[in-house]
Amino acid sequence: MATENDQALRLLGADILLGHLTSLQVQLPGVIQNDDIECLHKTRVASRRIRAALRLFGKQFGKRSRDWTQAIRRITRALSPARDLDVQLEFLGEFKAQLKRAGQRPGHARLTLRLKQERQAMQAKVAKEAKRLLHSATLSDMAIRTQEVRVQAELSGLQARSPAIHLLASKRVSSLLQASLLFEPFISRPECVQQLHDMRIAFKRLRYTLEAFGPAYEGRLNEFIQHSKSIQTLLGDIHDCDVWLVVLPLFLEQERQKTIDYFGHARPFRRFGPGITAILEDRQARRIALYERFRNHWRQLREQEVWAAMLTTLSTPDPIPGDPA
Repeated sequence: MATENDQALRLLGADILLGHLTSLQVQLPGVIQNDDIECLHKTRVASRRIRAALRLFGKQFGKRSRDWTQAIRRITRALSPARDLDVQLEFLGEFKAQLKRAGQRPGHARLTLRLKQERQAMQAKVAKEAKRLLHSATLSDMAIRTQEVRVQAELSGLQARSPAIHLLASKRVSSLLQASLLFEPFISRPECVQQLHDMRIAFKRLRYTLEAFGPAYEGRLNEFIQHSKSIQTLLGDIHDCDVWLVVLPLFLEQERQKTIDYFGHARPFRRFGPGITAILEDRQARRIALYERFRNHWRQLREQEVWAAMLTTLSTPDPIPGDPA
């Protein structure tokens, strides 16, 4: 028989899942129509948050949670490449105003064209996966099951606060923080692109976990959620630059080969160089500035002993109403 602590864990999981599930369901039609890139972005974020919640609370819902996880993972994977292209195209749209010479425009225009073609080519798969999930039994099963838990809790007066929740929060966050801090030696090495990217992913998982347990701590985790988000954001911006630094030379080589295949020589290709060089130099400079900002920000967090304070907060939750002092 489930204990009250088990029920409290289940209730917290249901609250978290139902909130993100609602967000995902609202955005899926927009993903299919592809009129607003924010629909895809919000769907992808919701799917990742659902997966994070299932890692924490999935066993509270039995074997069906495995099917839920597989279905949500599938949509995340389908949306991720499309989102990356949306971000790149958005940047190119903004960067166009920074082109100072007419000779830079052909390269920018050709790169924009190629990325639009690539994005358009993958939309059919994106829409197919969105429709599959929208019309599957997964979302309705999750909605029904989580709502059942909430109704039962409401009728019994149960709240999503218990020693079991606080114990799980402390254990999971401590483990994720340790995994995140393993990458600290690479902070002084800007050339370690993959390790910094992995650090971003680790802090993203930490942030999502803190957000999931936030309601049980009456807002006392908000500060640490923001700190985790700041690290994730800075490292994400650095990673975006790193991707451009790989993509742009590759794009130039591909376009050069296409020009040779079509014309028999590479002379027409030369007009693309100035625009791509302008973008490349901008991303290189931006990467340097972001890296310095990240390193300084990390130093400040360490001096303030933010992570130690976070663990202390997790291990000393507010008293639960009704519990003996």
